[in-house]
Amino acid sequence: MFKWLFRNKKNKESSYVWNDKKDIPIKNEQHSVKVIDSPRYHVAPKRIKEYVENLSQKEATRKIIEDTDFDKAGSIAELEEYSRARSESLYEERQQRISLFDPYKIQPTDLPPTELTNLEKKFLKQMHGNFVDHPQVNAYWTYEYNINFEQLMTKLMENGYLRVSNAQDGVKRITVSELKDLLKQFKCKVAGKKQELIERVFSEISADELENYFSDKPRTYALTDIGSTAVSEYQESAMADIDIENSCIKLILSGDVNSAYKLIALTESRKEIPRGLGMNWTDEFRYGLSDFRIQNFTNLLEKDIRCDVPDELLPQVKYIKACSILAVMLGKNGIEMAKTFERITGAASKVHGVSSALISKYALELLQSEQMENIRSLNS
Repeated sequence: MFKWLFRNKKNKESSYVWNDKKDIPIKNEQHSVKVIDSPRYHVAPKRIKEYVENLSQKEATRKIIEDTDFDKAGSIAELEEYSRARSESLYEERQQRISLFDPYKIQPTDLPPTELTNLEKKFLKQMHGNFVDHPQVNAYWTYEYNINFEQLMTKLMENGYLRVSNAQDGVKRITVSELKDLLKQFKCKVAGKKQELIERVFSEISADELENYFSDKPRTYALTDIGSTAVSEYQESAMADIDIENSCIKLILSGDVNSAYKLIALTESRKEIPRGLGMNWTDEFRYGLSDFRIQNFTNLLEKDIRCDVPDELLPQVKYIKACSILAVMLGKNGIEMAKTFERITGAASKVHGVSSALISKYALELLQSEQMENIRSLNS
């Protein structure tokens, strides 16, 4: 049952929660994983290297999970060590795989660029400014969204959305102090504000000299013009995959809450590390919601909540209900689901606080009803 537990380092209490974003271990200056005092908890580095060379990302993830034997944990402290060790082993596997990608071998195609999904636009946004040599890629791209780093990066660079930064990018990125050092080196004036200094660099220092100056500086990934356009079109929402989110909202609004839940369960079941402590998402997809949960969600859809809703949101009452139900299904809070509400209704961001409060209110009511039902079931 401890298979999916991670330590929540922000929580001062000894509690364990699913953590899909903060499982990145401390690293030393050589960008290698900091090994804790008990190496017996870790998957051997040699074995991880073999996994990277011979297995796919999914196969390697599965093997590392299998190799971490939580059953041997004799205490909560040991369980924490096993959890941390597995997290670090997964991190090391990802970093080794990411390091194999060589952006300098990718040549942009002359064909019209392939359209990006909303999920891919989010990834593109996060790669902008990321270092080429040691990019930091969050774990959820691998385990929640099943993103293959090499394949998607190849797509982004071949289609001209992303490129490696050049000397001109470097000039714009460095600080005022660094700009003055650069100008001093070429015996140029150093007075003026940052934009003036940048313009002076470009006007008085040749492109070849700049390239030579930045040749030993770390390179980053940079958006192209069409990449910037794609990022500007990214739609913020509770789920990065808005196609699935849209389908769930549509099903909920039609009253088919069970199909919406089964779609979420199917999505989770396809992940190597799904969310939820002890959840068997394959069974959740097979059996769907209980009769009580279906009725609980249906009651909210049929409930008149107009007295709680300000006039400007009255036309969107049904979407407040749908987002409240989806919040419970996804384990999201009202603030996150308000992004979905604003996206699908086009509501102004000024109502964000109001919509998030309403969604939180009705999601909490649903959860409280479920808790009361669970108590009644236990006592019967």
